[in-house]
Amino acid sequence: ILDFAYSHKESDPDAAITAYQAAIDRYPEDSYAPFLIIELAGLYKERASYNEAINLYAESLGLPIIAGDDAMVPAISKTLRYLGTVQDILSNHHALATPFSKLTPEILAEIEKEFARRQAK
Repeated sequence: ILDFAYSHKESDPDAAITAYQAAIDRYPEDSYAPFLIIELAGLYKERASYNEAINLYAESLGLPIIAGDDAMVPAISKTLRYLGTVQDILSNHHALATPFSKLTPEILAEIEKEFARRQAK
């Protein structure tokens, strides 16, 4: 499943998304599951499917392999807050359909500044 997903990330992202999700569903307690979640979330971000990435990370916090990892929970929680910031800034710019890799340096700087501000609270 993983070989298929990885080899289709560029050529057929829909197939890769389906394969990554199938692997996560089939092996949620595997030690590699967190990496699959990161890969899948990355594909969602490249499709400008930020809600799906957020939902994936939020749901992943309930997986035992992640919930029991004292380092993983804060990292995923931080990523959730970051993606929320991304969505807010892109919404302000009417750019929610922009894939993450296509964001301008100015928008990325604005996201980083706002995220830092929110983290400081």
